[in-house]
Amino acid sequence: ILGGCLVDTPEILPQQTSLHMGSVDICLLGRCQGYALGSLPRNQPLGWAKDVFSEPMRASEQYESNGEAGRRWIWKCRPLESGDIPIFNCHEFNTSQTKVEGLEGEFFFGLKNDMSLPMPVSSWDFSRGLEDQLDDSHLTLYGSAKLTDDGLLLGGSGFAMTEYLTEDITQKTLEVCIELKDLEQEAVGVVSIGAMDKPTADFDAITYNQRGLKQWMSCSEFFHRSKTLDAQGECEKRLVHLTATYDKAGNISIFRDGIPYGTSYAAKGGNMRFAENKNRFVFGARHVWPNTHGHRPLHHQRSNQNLSPGANEKYESIGSLRGKIKRAALFDQALTPKQVRMRAMTGRFRLWLLADMSMWEEPGCQDHLEHISSTFPFTERFLIDKAEDRGMSLVQLTMTTRYAAENCHRWSPVRQDGQPLPSPESRTRLCMDKLNLYDLVDWLIKPATLNGNRAHIQNAGTHCSFVELIAEQKSQSPTWFISHWWGEAIIDFLRSVGRHVKLRNLAADTDFYWICAYANRQHHLELTENHDLEATSFYRAMMVSKGVLCVLDDEAKPFSRIWCAFEEYVALENIGRPERPLLFDVVTVSNGEASILSDGVAAEDENDKMPTLGKADREQSFPLAVIKKALEYKIEDAEATREKDKERILEWIGAKSISNIAVGQKLRTFFAARAWRQCIMQGQVDDLKLPDVISNDNCEHLQFDLSYLFEFRDEDLRLEITIIHIISVG
Repeated sequence: ILGGCLVDTPEILPQQTSLHMGSVDICLLGRCQGYALGSLPRNQPLGWAKDVFSEPMRASEQYESNGEAGRRWIWKCRPLESGDIPIFNCHEFNTSQTKVEGLEGEFFFGLKNDMSLPMPVSSWDFSRGLEDQLDDSHLTLYGSAKLTDDGLLLGGSGFAMTEYLTEDITQKTLEVCIELKDLEQEAVGVVSIGAMDKPTADFDAITYNQRGLKQWMSCSEFFHRSKTLDAQGECEKRLVHLTATYDKAGNISIFRDGIPYGTSYAAKGGNMRFAENKNRFVFGARHVWPNTHGHRPLHHQRSNQNLSPGANEKYESIGSLRGKIKRAALFDQALTPKQVRMRAMTGRFRLWLLADMSMWEEPGCQDHLEHISSTFPFTERFLIDKAEDRGMSLVQLTMTTRYAAENCHRWSPVRQDGQPLPSPESRTRLCMDKLNLYDLVDWLIKPATLNGNRAHIQNAGTHCSFVELIAEQKSQSPTWFISHWWGEAIIDFLRSVGRHVKLRNLAADTDFYWICAYANRQHHLELTENHDLEATSFYRAMMVSKGVLCVLDDEAKPFSRIWCAFEEYVALENIGRPERPLLFDVVTVSNGEASILSDGVAAEDENDKMPTLGKADREQSFPLAVIKKALEYKIEDAEATREKDKERILEWIGAKSISNIAVGQKLRTFFAARAWRQCIMQGQVDDLKLPDVISNDNCEHLQFDLSYLFEFRDEDLRLEITIIHIISVG
């Protein structure tokens, strides 16, 4: 480690740094960015590293030093897990190869006096009282709500409410520091803004454990502007800094301890306008409204007894919180992520690492082979006779991708568009942004599986697959088969598989995926090229799998490849296993985030208290541009590296008495059904001709979840009734 500095928040000044690195190997986790020295561009962040890391630093403990208030940063990393990819190997002066495996440090800091942060329109510090720190307006306590020296105490049957806000609020930021009394409470509100005049009134609120298990979310009336997030639920009771921003474009973002919580999303219909003198701010409840049987205001806890009109009204509440609120603020603008970090006193620490920048001459050169042998412990692995039993776990895939991440800057292209280059004259470096499976086969899989390079493996014979070199057991029968194109970036492939493992609640080390490049013996592919397609490793692997995961790039390239078409056809038509249909999931990566269209409700969706709605919300992030390409799918247009492959696949499909048109129609129907909700929201149902797509198929079952879909029109209902009629008649 050569040096380091704070990023994103230069207004935070380190005053004292204590960085501990033990004698054991350590790994850089957290939202770090890697920077290389030498011939790579200096101060150039690696784009592929975006959001692959975990465990960001967070502010912890207030402190005072020389009379200046601040906080202490504590960063303690957990052991390396699947999905974590270090930035580089750390080579100290090019002599040692110490991997970075963990880090622990403390950073003491204060703030610049001239830092530019917007002022809130309202701010409360409940350790000082109920008064708004900016305008001296007051809160009214209801039910069991109680002010203590340590904050606003809420016991599950009370709340606190402001008088009418004098500002017109559209874009906004809600901020609160909250400590939950228990983690099991459900559907409770922390802060909320709205008219609070009837049960159906518009509101925006930060809530806990409402739909996602022990998760925070932005709630609204009938979930109109709400969505469950792919984020970690709470697992310990402690003070949490929460921020929700609502910008003028209608985007909603949640932050926990200054770090993005899940992914930002666009609210349906944009932001809600909360007019001046008609809306209130509520603490400790999701929503409240006047009710003669509700909570009576506790005026004796107010320091100002000049009550506003209606101050004696009783209020009913829903989603009452059990916990303690320390501080809160309301802004009439959406804070930027940097401003949120500054308010939460969190940020990122940038570390420089020294990497070996020398390039290997070509795949298989002596230095390169020695490096591979020293990295992968091949000595006690297993040979697996049946190709269909050569699945790969997420842990094994991560290890392989990590090796590429640490070393690809020493590789140069061997192919272009999948075709070999005549000579390695171009010495441009490969990078993780674009490194694909063609590159990995050339630089890792083939060199590692050459017979002469693994003579120490007992009974190795003359060839083996990469899986056989890293296998932990004599059979790694796959749970899922992956249909994909070799040209996608392997870092996106890893993101896709990692997201799927989480969605389907699979084990990262004992559930296996069949991936052809790793499972087939690349030096003897003739053993997999059987004229009988049902005898190929591809077909046999699908027959022992639970489902097929189709991995798409942004161009949906697999739909133009004949072998992928074959795999998708087998999955969708349940060829060879009518009593045990294959599941069919589709995943793609956009802007570093993996999105999945799943076959039915997945295990993760079951964590949402409204599973089918959670599934529908989750699938809305799937790029519509990719769906459009899928709706244009025609198997007869698919390409093949060898024309004879296309001929025998189309011949095989024809022997099943199914036309090529019907094969393409099945896939188009799959995407049309899953895109329906998103297309209703964007007014694209007619433009994409979804009713025609589905009505042309002979499917017998369709499932839609259109609940809480305010854009649903009478015309949409007529289209659905028409489709249902066609299916029932068919």
